[in-house]
Amino acid sequence: MAVLEKYAFKNEEIGFNKDEIYYNRFFSKKIQWESLNNVVLKDGILTLDFTSNKVLQFETDELDDGEDDEVTEEEFNAFCQLCLQKNE
Repeated sequence: MAVLEKYAFKNEEIGFNKDEIYYNRFFSKKIQWESLNNVVLKDGILTLDFTSNKVLQFETDELDDGEDDEVTEEEFNAFCQLCLQKNE
């Protein structure tokens, strides 16, 4: 039970790179850009729209405004659109 509890309270992490999306919750999963129609971050909500008509949404953590390496929603969405276009 202690092992399951550790994973149950673990924060979800989603990592993005030009090759894939890495989703880490209870089980790790890699999502290929080819399997997505669209990825959008708007008002702290991340939406993954799959070609299979499946949609996943996640609420993102608010980062401190003082962080210099913070990426804006516009920059993130532009990166995702570039990755999606490259894999069409």
